[in-house]
Amino acid sequence: MRWLYSHRKQLTVILILLVTLLLFPRLRTITVDDIINYTPASPFWAALSFIGLYCLRPVLMAIPNLVICIAIGILFPPIQGILISLIGIFCETTISYFLGWKLGDKEVTKLVEKNEKVRKFLSSNQNNDTATCFLARITPLPIGLTSMFFGAAGMPWSKYVFASVLGLAPKMIPYVLAGSAIDNPISIEFLLPFGISFLITLAVFIIYRKVTSAGVN
Repeated sequence: MRWLYSHRKQLTVILILLVTLLLFPRLRTITVDDIINYTPASPFWAALSFIGLYCLRPVLMAIPNLVICIAIGILFPPIQGILISLIGIFCETTISYFLGWKLGDKEVTKLVEKNEKVRKFLSSNQNNDTATCFLARITPLPIGLTSMFFGAAGMPWSKYVFASVLGLAPKMIPYVLAGSAIDNPISIEFLLPFGISFLITLAVFIIYRKVTSAGVN
């Protein structure tokens, strides 16, 4: 038991890798229809199932986010779908954060070094503040790995989760809304959310760059 406790961090990493390797081949090809077919008929249990999928993503990173969002949009009205997605984002980023906090800086750094995009971003944005976390969310970086980094770095959870949800929402909500109009992909109901999301993300990115540039000067 003492040996297990002293090597708990290494064993956690090994467990994550084993589970991912076993399930990745199936999960990386999962489709919207696959998720819908296995979703309970009850709206309550269906909502919990989707939130559960978000909770699994920190370990099983192969589950595509956009597939989950579209499936939610198909099965739920827009407001309910967005709420379920936001709760899911909150759970996913929180679990990843505390997983990184538990593993510690050394173990997470090893994982970061294996991902060139994450490594370059974090090396050029070394301030573990709200703005850096938000920027990491609006860029196409792995949610789980960046979340573990901020947890291991000791960023305050309240600031971290606020920046995470705020940064991820514009990227995920359009897929939820598009799910309700999936039968007509050239309709305004399908295309408009993506346009609004792009404009919001672009505007926030420009503001962030101006603020950080002013701070440097």
